[in-house]
Amino acid sequence: MCYDGPIFTIKTDSNLKQPKPRSQKLPRGQTLAAGAQQEEYIISAIRNLQKFSSLQGHINRVIGPLLLVVFGQLIVMICALTFLPIIYSKTLNLPYLIVFGGNWFAIGFRLVILVMCLGNVYIKGQEVNVGLAKAMNSTVLSPSTQSSVLAHLTVFSSNPVSFTAWGFFPITRGTLLATFSLISTYAVIFLQSNISAG
Repeated sequence: MCYDGPIFTIKTDSNLKQPKPRSQKLPRGQTLAAGAQQEEYIISAIRNLQKFSSLQGHINRVIGPLLLVVFGQLIVMICALTFLPIIYSKTLNLPYLIVFGGNWFAIGFRLVILVMCLGNVYIKGQEVNVGLAKAMNSTVLSPSTQSSVLAHLTVFSSNPVSFTAWGFFPITRGTLLATFSLISTYAVIFLQSNISAG
C-alpha cells in the first residue's frame, strides 16, 4: 500500500514579508513570540526529517539488494515478453500472443505499482525541502536557525531522501519513464530488424 500523505508540513505565512512579532499566552503565564514558535517548529521538522532519513537509510541498506533484484527481474521479464513475440511473430498463433500480452500487462502493472509507491518517498521529501525553503524566505529567522535550515537543504538537495536499488540508482517516477523508453526503443529496433529480415 502506498503512503500518499504528507511526511511533514511546514507552516508559513506567505502573505507577510516580515511578520510582526505577536505574543501568545502560555499556560504558566509566560509569553513566547510567534517567530520563536515558528523557529521551534522548523527545527523540529528538520530533526524529524533527519530521523526519517536515517530510518529510511537503514531500510534501504536492508531491502536495497532485494529492490535491485526485483526491479531487474521485472525489466528482464517485460523485455522478454516484448521482444519474443516480435521476433517469433510469424510462428506464434493467437493464443500464445494473448498469453504473452496478458503476462506483459500483469508484470508491467507490478513494475508501475512498485515504482509509484517507492517514488512517493522522493516526492514527499522534496516537498518538505520546498516548504523549508519557503519558510526560510517568508519569516525572519535567527542566524542559528538559518544555518540549520541551510545545512539541511544543502545535504538533502544533493542527496535526497529516496529508495535506491542497492545504491545504483534512486527509484523515482522518472525511473519508470526511463525504463519504458528503453524497452520501447529496443522494441522498435527488433521490429525493424524483423521486418527487414522477413
